[in-house]
Amino acid sequence: YWRPSGKNINRGKGSTDNDDWGVRPDKGQEVIVEGDALRRLALARLHRDVFKPPTNGASPTKPAETQPLADPQLDRAIREVEGRLRGAGGS
Repeated sequence: YWRPSGKNINRGKGSTDNDDWGVRPDKGQEVIVEGDALRRLALARLHRDVFKPPTNGASPTKPAETQPLADPQLDRAIREVEGRLRGAGGS
């Protein structure tokens, strides 16, 4: 995957946290998730991403995406985009 700038989103073999890969928030928009909140978030993502075989013989499906995910980073990003849309005359 590539960002609009042409930079790679994927972390290359041997890349460090200081290398320019991935997506980083704008200054002042960082959300630090650590401790028990990080553990809960990782567990929720694991459960969300696991394919579970159906018990009725149907094809395997991904769990419903409608379940809320306690993700403070995503919540912050959504609030920021909504605020920018409101400021641009959006609703």
